[in-house]
Amino acid sequence: MARPPHRHQRPCAPAPPLTITVQAAWASSLAADHTGFAPWLIPAIITAALVSIVTLLSYGRATGRRLRPVALMALSATCVALFAAPAAWSLSVLDQRYAGSSFEAHAGPGGQNATAGAPGSAVYGGAGGASYDMSPAPLTAAQKRLLNYVQRHDGNATYTLSADGGWARSRAITHTGLPILPLGGFAGMATSVTLAEYRHLIASGQLRFALLNPTTPAAGNASETSKINAWVRTTCTKVDPKTYAASADPSLPEPLYDCTHPH
Repeated sequence: MARPPHRHQRPCAPAPPLTITVQAAWASSLAADHTGFAPWLIPAIITAALVSIVTLLSYGRATGRRLRPVALMALSATCVALFAAPAAWSLSVLDQRYAGSSFEAHAGPGGQNATAGAPGSAVYGGAGGASYDMSPAPLTAAQKRLLNYVQRHDGNATYTLSADGGWARSRAITHTGLPILPLGGFAGMATSVTLAEYRHLIASGQLRFALLNPTTPAAGNASETSKINAWVRTTCTKVDPKTYAASADPSLPEPLYDCTHPH
């Protein structure tokens, strides 16, 4: 006749170990795509999962004073196995390399890095063709020379220059606080000022220089930004880059126009 099980023995249900196994395998597979980020993560998940499963399987044989320590160990190991990955990615926002920006907040190494600069930097192409440099990197020497040139020659203008994309409408404002007139909004299609309003700013001396994005189409786009760009190209005078920077400087792809000196 079979003896009944000891009253302190509790059979371990298969669901918790199976759930932990699946979760640990899934978290490890996701972390495997970014082995350079927190390389300790996968070993920690696997180790904690094994400890948790073994402890859960031995929980049914624990008796007396051993019961509580075994339960606490199982709970602790389970928490590490289940939450190590999301906790590591969430806490990565405290690291400047992975925090993203106010325009593109993200956690972990999965953010875009189109500028090959800091992992939190990005450049986007909007619907209107405008690009948005949100890199936290400081201004280059050539970009500073361009701004210095504009400031020396814009007189009492309200705006230092207008910009429809690129570094001038993001990093220049962030690092210098200069009153730059941004055009087009985030996607390049928003009407910040109309062409008539823009021409009034030029005529009244509130604005003199325009920095155009070379990727924005000169024609064929009905947005106000496109109309302003086309007017600037046909009316204003392009400033020779040699007057403020080396002509072959790759950090200054945008052409600068002086709108007080028409063609």
